Amino acid sequence: MVKNSILTVIVLWLFAFQTSPLLACDGGCDCSAIASVTFDVVRSTITADTLVALIKSDSGAKLIEFRSPSQKKEIRIPGAVIIYENIAHEDLKAKLPEKSSLLIVYPGIEGANIASATENIRQLGYESIIEYPDGISGWLTYGYETIGEKSE
Repeated sequence: MVKNSILTVIVLWLFAFQTSPLLACDGGCDCSAIASVTFDVVRSTITADTLVALIKSDSGAKLIEFRSPSQKKEIRIPGAVIIYENIAHEDLKAKLPEKSSLLIVYPGIEGANIASATENIRQLGYESIIEYPDGISGWLTYGYETIGEKSE
């Protein structure tokens, strides 16, 4: 009982300590400053098996492959939209589906920075984004179907 009371006091103290800057305004503060608090978005990732399950479930998930502009191999996961790393914001917006879609972003065979790609997509207002970091290489390792050439 004493442990629970102590734990409760600690949690309440931590809460009060964390929110005290918000409560410090006595009426003469700019309230818009309180509303400007931002939080980091946690990056969600999945495995190849989970990706296959999503594709087979008709979840409506849209596959987005981010490629390096130097990629020569034309291999991709069936149904994926190809977007190159150096794409302009307006062109990126035109290639993406509606904002309510679940997007699964993965790197091409020669790699691409999907963390920055995901951030660019978020800046366009998309919220449901999952990364498949293993990309085509991981997909091929598991022997899943691809479209295009597999070797040179």
